Amino acid sequence: DANAFEFRLLGRRVPDFEKIVQEHTFDFVYLGTQVGAQRAREDENNKIEWERLNRQDKEALERRRREEASKNIPGATPPPTAPSSRAAAPAAAPPAAGLQIPSTGPTPAAPAEAKEVAASAPLGPGQHEVHITIDRMLGLTTSVSVGPGATIMDVKVKIAAQDPTSAMKVSDIHLALSTEGTGKAPRRLADGTRLTSAHLRLETTEADAAAEEDAKATAKHEEEDFPKPQPARRPKASQPAPLAPRWEVVGGADKGGILVREGRPTNSTQLADRLATGALVEQIALDGERLKYRKLKGAGPEVGWVSLSVSGKELLKPRKPTPEELLTLDKALELQEELMEGFAKPDFQRALRKILAEHPDKAGVQFMRKRSELYLSVQGVVLPKYGFEGTQAGVVRMMAAFNQPHLGVQEIAWNNNEMQKLIV
Repeated sequence: DANAFEFRLLGRRVPDFEKIVQEHTFDFVYLGTQVGAQRAREDENNKIEWERLNRQDKEALERRRREEASKNIPGATPPPTAPSSRAAAPAAAPPAAGLQIPSTGPTPAAPAEAKEVAASAPLGPGQHEVHITIDRMLGLTTSVSVGPGATIMDVKVKIAAQDPTSAMKVSDIHLALSTEGTGKAPRRLADGTRLTSAHLRLETTEADAAAEEDAKATAKHEEEDFPKPQPARRPKASQPAPLAPRWEVVGGADKGGILVREGRPTNSTQLADRLATGALVEQIALDGERLKYRKLKGAGPEVGWVSLSVSGKELLKPRKPTPEELLTLDKALELQEELMEGFAKPDFQRALRKILAEHPDKAGVQFMRKRSELYLSVQGVVLPKYGFEGTQAGVVRMMAAFNQPHLGVQEIAWNNNEMQKLIV
């Protein structure tokens, strides 16, 4: 599968649509089919956006070239300019040396013009390094890597993801264009600002009233953007019968089990086989010290009458039902719904997005550990309500409990699919 791998040049990913115009040695990186397919889709979208921006910028350059030319011709009338929502700008900054994007359009601008407008050119394909000054006096700096179409918010998310304590919040970060050497006061950039080549050097700044509104709008937008689960409709079914009491055989170890008779009287016919020690039975009827049972597990007759004790010695003892036995279809659906509700909360979704930003390849021990701990922040609260431990072992046991009685149930499968949208 050609999409399952990619090329990199000096650590920079080479998008599928870049044109190779000279000899290069690329690094070969295997991605796998799933990640590869996702990167291929991103490349396709980036190519369309790149071509659109490139075309608009070149049209703007051509208009400017004609206007400049007309000024130098006596009596010439400047050509009309078509309305545009974008300021005139030159062709976007080229990608890595020797790699070119297929382009169409008029002759590029002269070097002086290109230099004048290069600062506002949209980011080209591939990854771009954004350098951020955190504290100029202390010499604290950092850098993040972004692709075409990235915004100031994307940079903030990546900065927050670098904090090993996870204490830094995205809403506490405010960025401005670097003012180093200019003597100017920094002006905060809105979170939705799309990065251009002018934004490759930034610095942190203080919050302002607009930042407060920005943070609220961002939080609201994020919540609207989070996936919303739609649990399956509960099936119309009769109320399940209450679970019958269960008993475990604890006596008769020295005799190969306990005596079983056909009827309640202790002088009724004795069956040939004994009910083995450790067997699990379900109560059909209980009359004093006599129990009519149905065997669930272990060796011995399927049905019969036994004594609960003999001469004061206990032969059977009550056994509480396990979480698996209590997990009826209705309870299983209820458990799924509670998990979905927890996974859909904004705090959980923000934390998950932060982990994914830190580990875009979704691989490695650190990624698996962080994600499991985040999952457990919800599972650890919900599972104990249904008798399972709020631990990884409890999660494994719970998942196994779904396999037998509920495997293949339409509603269970639907909810599992909805849950995957929340945690992947």
